[in-house]
Amino acid sequence: MSKYTDDSHEMMHAALDINLPNYASAIVATKEIVESILSLRPA
Repeated sequence: MSKYTDDSHEMMHAALDINLPNYASAIVATKEIVESILSLRPA
């Protein structure tokens, strides 16, 4: 690998370390989504 590839790989991991907690808060289980959609249906 070249020096630039190494730097790019390290930068990608650094970006994930910084940004992943922000995305993780938006992750929900399929069951939660289905329950939420079903709760919108009229009784």
